[in-house]
Amino acid sequence: MKRLLGKNSSVLAASAILLVLFCRADLSGQDPGYVRLFADPETDALELETVGSIWRYRPGDDLGWADPAFDDSGWRILSDARLSLDKLEEYDWKGVAWFRLRIQVDPAIADRPLTIRLRQLGASEVFLNGKRVLRFGTVGTSKADEVTHLARYPGAIVFPGSGQHVIAIRYSNFYFTQNPLPTGQVGFGISLGDANTSFRSDTQDKLVVQSRIVRYLAVMFSFAALHLILFLFSPKVRSNLYFAVFCAGIGTFIPLDIYTFNLLDDPTWTPLLTKTVQLVGSTAVIFGLFLVYEIFYHRRPRQAVWLVAAAAGLTLLTVLGLAEPSILQFTFLAFMVEVGRVVILAIARRSDGAWIVGAGFLVFAISGSMVLLRNLGWLPSYPWLPDVSSWGLFGILASMSIYLARSHARTNQALEERLIEVKQLSRKALEQERRARQAEVQQQVLEAENRRTSQELEEARRLQLAMLPQTLPELSRLEMAAHMETASEVGGDYYDFSLSADGELTIAVGDATGHGAKAGTMVATAKGLFQVLSSDASIVAIFRRLGATLKEMRLGRMYMALAIVKYKDGIARIGSAGMPPALHYRAAEGRIEEISLPAMPLGSFPDFPYQERELRLDAHDALILMSDGLPETFNRKGEIFDYGRTRAVAQEAAGRSPKELIDHLLSAGRTWAEGRPNDDDITLLVLKRKPT
Repeated sequence: MKRLLGKNSSVLAASAILLVLFCRADLSGQDPGYVRLFADPETDALELETVGSIWRYRPGDDLGWADPAFDDSGWRILSDARLSLDKLEEYDWKGVAWFRLRIQVDPAIADRPLTIRLRQLGASEVFLNGKRVLRFGTVGTSKADEVTHLARYPGAIVFPGSGQHVIAIRYSNFYFTQNPLPTGQVGFGISLGDANTSFRSDTQDKLVVQSRIVRYLAVMFSFAALHLILFLFSPKVRSNLYFAVFCAGIGTFIPLDIYTFNLLDDPTWTPLLTKTVQLVGSTAVIFGLFLVYEIFYHRRPRQAVWLVAAAAGLTLLTVLGLAEPSILQFTFLAFMVEVGRVVILAIARRSDGAWIVGAGFLVFAISGSMVLLRNLGWLPSYPWLPDVSSWGLFGILASMSIYLARSHARTNQALEERLIEVKQLSRKALEQERRARQAEVQQQVLEAENRRTSQELEEARRLQLAMLPQTLPELSRLEMAAHMETASEVGGDYYDFSLSADGELTIAVGDATGHGAKAGTMVATAKGLFQVLSSDASIVAIFRRLGATLKEMRLGRMYMALAIVKYKDGIARIGSAGMPPALHYRAAEGRIEEISLPAMPLGSFPDFPYQERELRLDAHDALILMSDGLPETFNRKGEIFDYGRTRAVAQEAAGRSPKELIDHLLSAGRTWAEGRPNDDDITLLVLKRKPT
């Protein structure tokens, strides 16, 4: 039998070539074979040829058995070092044994760096020509002094010269002989590979695994934290709590599973970590079912109690070792069937948003079922399906985020639909008494819905206001004041500050398109991004990174106009992305200059050429930042306050303190509106340079 072994082989780039045959027959009485290593003269690739049965085996322990000159003719001859659990008595296995292997090395292979890898559960020492060259764990003569090691990564080996060499392996496995895993083996497999290719491949594989773990942890726990915060602000919306627990469970389950089966070196931890994975996975699935019930049922159905009790019982039995772990896999399938049933019924009833949740859970169920069937051996592992679990997670996260955002956004729409429904019912040609009763009933329903909607929007408004700075930064020669009032319960305006360690103050004033729940969502997103990006020295760079991130979020026609000012030691740098012109009051000249930087809002054109302007604030100079709420205030005649009038009013009070200047502007705007409610949010921010 020949196998390709050279560094030019694509097979070797993925893994070493297995030396042992897959038959397990006991070939006692036959002459032992050997392994021949030689190079292909055309490709310089290594080839391997096995002649006969290659292993000599003897239970017990004696370091003299490593000597290549030792006479092992009386040892048992095997074709495989992976001893079966059901044949331990036949092998006379006592926990420790020696295996010897003869390798015939051609001159072209001599002194060439190779790697050797042992796939084992116990501990081993590798001797080449009587000299110990590798050790994986600590070989013991009892369970107490044995330290097991999975030997995931190969060790280097060089055959000194051509001719015949002897590899002797001292191997112990007391722990897993007494605590067997469902592998059916206590022995080991061995493989050789080209050193450069093997080490490079192992390093790349380890980095890929670590990257997957970090990616899952970051994404899943970010979503868990976000929805836990939403639940804390609105405890009545329990779907956020269930989704947070679901995300945290999946965010623990998958990385822990990947770590256990790809990075763990000490196999004695495998049973505990496996049970932890089972427990966390079951918890995540249960809360995923709770989430679906919470969305589509006013009251949790009776079968939920039985399903959860059954899942909890099976999980406990599995963790205690009283049931096979595969039972939990079938439990997962049962939960997916129940989720599918609930979602299908919801879609059939045309429940609001059912198709969004259904699409996400469908992708999650399909990918999870594929992983399960692949683990059970019922589905082949195709190379074009590298990580189908990521598909499912993306589907469920995307669908639930869309659904929860959509439910907030459609609250006002639902209220309008209720109003239309009341109007239609009131026009029906019913007798006066019935019409009056129907109107009364509908009015009661409308009032209850209005109270609930107002409460939710008020909670969202408090959340938005809580995101605004509670205090203004204090600088020795700078005086500031800020004011914001919304046109509805949740506004689209926003302002924020960031003070760096070197004393540079970064100020942001923004205006999301529209107002209400959608604008509040955009404001929350912009605040988080500003806190991360504000330390960047370039305002244009901040705009580009923030705009690109908003664009990638695919928020539809939601954009964010934003003005940023960086101030230090009397020098202010200002940039604008779709915001109204800033006003610069020059005290020495007694006039106001308009700072206009026309640009598109963030999230619209990520490559827009934004500009940045630098100006100096001398003593008593002031800089006024505003949203378009005040200049675009209308009076009862439909006339607009406009930017020219705003500038003129600001000129009247430019010499006063920032707070007095803001109060003067607001007073002028209210006088102009004649009691008419604001159509848009109003935000004003003034900073003024103090004299020396």
